[in-house]
Amino acid sequence: MTDVARGGKGPPRATHRAEKSDVAVTVIAERSRSALHPTLSMVGITKHFDAVVALRDVAFDVLPGEVHALLGENGAGKSTLMNVASGTTAPDEGSIVFDGAPVENLTPALAQELGIAIVHQHPALLPDMTVAENFRVAVAEEHLRRRDQDISKAMRSLLDDVHFGGHLEDRVSSLSVARRHLLELAKAFAVSPKLLILDEPTAPLSQCGSSRRRGQPSSTSPTALAKSARSPTGSPSFATARTGEHHQ
Repeated sequence: MTDVARGGKGPPRATHRAEKSDVAVTVIAERSRSALHPTLSMVGITKHFDAVVALRDVAFDVLPGEVHALLGENGAGKSTLMNVASGTTAPDEGSIVFDGAPVENLTPALAQELGIAIVHQHPALLPDMTVAENFRVAVAEEHLRRRDQDISKAMRSLLDDVHFGGHLEDRVSSLSVARRHLLELAKAFAVSPKLLILDEPTAPLSQCGSSRRRGQPSSTSPTALAKSARSPTGSPSFATARTGEHHQ
C-alpha cells in the first residue's frame, strides 16, 4: 500500500496506518510474459494546477501480478497520479515507462492501445444511450472482435463476466448506480488490460455484494472480478484504494 503525499519529495513511502487515510485508487496490472521489468514505472512525476502543487517528484512502480492501494487524504494527489498513468492528465515533469518501453505524450487513446484501462469514481457514461451504444462509443471495435466476431455476443460476454445482469438494450439512465459501475468495469475489461486502474468506484459494488452475503467477499468486488475476468495472456495486477479488498 503506497501513501501518496502532496508536497513530499522522493518516492511515495509505504505506510501501515491505512485506517487514518482515505483510500481512493485501485490499480491492476496483468502478469506479463516477462517479470524482469515493471508493468508501469513512473519517475519524477510533477503536476501543478496553477499555484497548487498536486504532485511533486513522485515515483510509482507496478510489477506484473501485483495489487496496490494508494492511500492519502483528500487532495493528496492519488487521482491526479492515476490520471497521469492513464493519459487523462499530462504531467509537467517526469517520465513514464510501460511494459519496458518509454511512453511519450500518453493520451487516453494511446493508453487503450497499450492496454491501460481506468474506471473513474464517477462513471463516464452517456445516460441517453443504451448499454450497447456506450460500449461502441468507448471501446474500439477490434477489441470487441478479439473476444467474439459477433460484437453483440462480445458485449454480452463482457457484461456476464462482471455479473451485470442487465440488457444491452437498457438505457443507461435507467440503471442503478452499482450497475453503472459494473458497465464501466466491463468496458475496461474489453481492452484486455495489462494495467487496470480503479479510482474509487468500488463502494457501490461492495454494498451490492454485502447485502446478499454478509461476512463474505463480494463476487462483485473489483478483486474478485479481476480474478474472474482475466485476459488471455494472464492475470492482472491490482491496486486498490480500499484496504478491505486486499484481503479478498
